[in-house]
Amino acid sequence: MKCIVRRYITCEQKKTEEFAITEDDVNEIRQDINKFRYEMIDILKSNNFATPNVRAQVSTSCLFLKKIHL
Repeated sequence: MKCIVRRYITCEQKKTEEFAITEDDVNEIRQDINKFRYEMIDILKSNNFATPNVRAQVSTSCLFLKKIHL
């Protein structure tokens, strides 16, 4: 019984090791979220909702992040 359990556990561990998330996957998800965000803001603006000036805020936050990483 111990051998069967051990074999099952090692098989499951190998499956998780094979499914690795890369930095490219994370960047792709970030881009999708940002795209969705801007699309929602545009939809809200076209329906006369009060929306913040997000594009100006993004550029200043990007500059701030660049300074942090330097």
